[in-house]
Amino acid sequence: MEIRTANSNDIQGASAVQHAVIADDHPYEYARNIQCLGTVNLVAIHNGVVAGFISILLAGLKPDGHHLWERLRPYLAFLGVLPEMQRQDIGTELIRHALEIVSQHSASGLWLECPESSAKFYEKVGFVRLTPEAVQRHTGLTPKGPVYRLTSESATGHAADSSSTRAL
Repeated sequence: MEIRTANSNDIQGASAVQHAVIADDHPYEYARNIQCLGTVNLVAIHNGVVAGFISILLAGLKPDGHHLWERLRPYLAFLGVLPEMQRQDIGTELIRHALEIVSQHSASGLWLECPESSAKFYEKVGFVRLTPEAVQRHTGLTPKGPVYRLTSESATGHAADSSSTRAL
């Protein structure tokens, strides 16, 4: 398994990962981020195929935006692994590599909002769930789903106490 920075040759593979893990009617094509400034995009390559893809938004903070992804930086916009390659630590490795790059940009961690169905994975890799009230106080927006924060200190790779919920 090789994890590396995504390039234009990876767009089709990254798109295939997205379409394998979320609905085709999703309003955004995350593989487009590969060509955007202010983003970190990594792919996991297995046998010459893109098996996983992560996209982190670093720049473009919009404090008056209508979505959490516009108001929080760095923000984990997308993480996906082909279904047949899941449960092999590919997602965990993509997060670990992304966190290393993000820390080089003087950022202390990652934010994300995810569906409840993904919560256990993010808790396992060290993300800490925030209360909706804390998110609302910090951003002025009410979250639509669980919001998590991962810091360098919380990224242990060990299972976190899934009952923990923190205020900011």
